[in-house]
Amino acid sequence: MQQDIIKEALENIDDYHPLVSRKLKLAIDQLEKSDETEEWQQTGILVRDAWIEFAQKLWVDRGSDEEVDIGANDVKTMLRAVIRDDEIFRLTCSVFKLALKIQHDRNVFGGIARWCVFMTALSMEMLLNLLRKQGELSKSKYYKCPMCGSIKLSRVTKGVTDFDGFPIPMEYIECKKCGWNIEETGLTSPPFE
Repeated sequence: MQQDIIKEALENIDDYHPLVSRKLKLAIDQLEKSDETEEWQQTGILVRDAWIEFAQKLWVDRGSDEEVDIGANDVKTMLRAVIRDDEIFRLTCSVFKLALKIQHDRNVFGGIARWCVFMTALSMEMLLNLLRKQGELSKSKYYKCPMCGSIKLSRVTKGVTDFDGFPIPMEYIECKKCGWNIEETGLTSPPFE
């Protein structure tokens, strides 16, 4: 049953961000092969990297134009901007902090590393479910600029006119750092309202 719950969480994460799911699956594979401290530390690194990618996408999906100076690896600040509930924020940050501790702990053991990987998957799934319920997730595949790597992306809606003269709002993703942009979702509302 435990494996089914983790498998379901990883599937939900994979729907949102396949790279994060792959990193967590690699961490699970690493756990199954590990019997030395250094190997369990590797698990912490994989989990830390998964949290960084996950937080970056959540940060961009929240869709705010608020100017906040944030580093690309500042997981706690990105999570704080997304998570409104203080208890859930503290729980999520404690799981992330454990991943940071594991990667440096010379006395780490498999049980702690396993717990960290499983709690990470469950915490991420919980956040996705909460944010979906609140309608705060987008389907965007862009969370970093493919040109400069910046996470300072914003959503911009521009109006264009179709062949018959009907206005069609188009949504674009635009990088605030280098100016790169791309049409993201096409129609944001039906043209015949």
